[in-house]
Amino acid sequence: MKDINILTLTLLLFLWLGTVLWFFIYWRRHRTRPVSAATTDFFLTLASEKAREARAAQEQLYKTADLLRVGLLMLKDTGLEGLNAFGRELAQVLNEDTQALSQLGALKEDSHAITLKLKSVVLQCTLLKQEDGASEISKRVIVAQDVTQSFELARELQYRERLAILGKMTGQIAHQLKTPLAVLAGRAQLLAAKGQDFSLPNAMREQLLLLYEEARSLAQRINDILDLYRTRNITIQPVSVPRLFEAVQERLLELEHECEVLVECPADMTVQGDRAGLEMALFLLGQNAVSSGVGAQHIYLRAVKTNGHVVLEVEDDGKGISPDLQARLFEPFVSGRTEGLGLGLFLAKDLIERMNGELKLAFTSPKGTCFQVRL
Repeated sequence: MKDINILTLTLLLFLWLGTVLWFFIYWRRHRTRPVSAATTDFFLTLASEKAREARAAQEQLYKTADLLRVGLLMLKDTGLEGLNAFGRELAQVLNEDTQALSQLGALKEDSHAITLKLKSVVLQCTLLKQEDGASEISKRVIVAQDVTQSFELARELQYRERLAILGKMTGQIAHQLKTPLAVLAGRAQLLAAKGQDFSLPNAMREQLLLLYEEARSLAQRINDILDLYRTRNITIQPVSVPRLFEAVQERLLELEHECEVLVECPADMTVQGDRAGLEMALFLLGQNAVSSGVGAQHIYLRAVKTNGHVVLEVEDDGKGISPDLQARLFEPFVSGRTEGLGLGLFLAKDLIERMNGELKLAFTSPKGTCFQVRL
């Protein structure tokens, strides 16, 4: 009996030792090893460097977007929030435009870009694709690109295409009217001259002369239209500005008016341009000034050199141009006068632009108007 008890105790002892040994081995295998301070510092430094690189990349992205006039906008429940400088400028404007906000809110990832026409800028907006779980309505990124310049160029191209069609139609109509109008003027002049032979009263002869003058004037206007749309060859060469002004002055003095035409120009100044085209353009500007509706007493032909460019000026002391005409001043058939067709300024601008120059309205007021030609 005693031997059985000893054997039982021995077995229990070995069982206890085995259990302790198993727990020791298990603990050694699965225990968490302590991380050294050096390892902790390494990972903290690496994380800091990566964070700095991420911030630098973000700043560079924002700067690049600003240079390209691209606004990065965050669409939230409270409105738009700009991420870069240009985006913040746009957010201030768009947050006040409920219609624009509504259009941006309706953007979807698979939808095409939309165009927003604001007061001072035209934007093309697209929604960035988000990863799963990040495209909620309260937080979406919109890319808004400033396409104002491209939009204006496209509109200018459409405008010029319309002018080309209008010009072709006008030229054809003018050509069809030219011959019968010349016949009408000739018959009226003949009847007026032979009035005594036909026993016409003096009053009727006077009316025939008026009819002749009106027909001749209309024929001249039609010739101006034909000249406007007739192909002109531009030859760029050095042009003496004093001689150019002298020729323009002589042509202006041949017109019926009471204006004094004055020339202010250095004697040795030259300009690169087409001689005939420049003379015609400056004459048209001066002709506009001597019209009865302008009421000018003096016309000044000036030439100055500014920043390597020659600037030719035609200035008058008339009553100026009304504000409602200034925006459409260089369009065809736009005029504030009863006489004329409203083609002079349009033709002058067309001639100067063919020489790679620029014609603009420098200023206008009730005391006078000045046009500048920069070559």
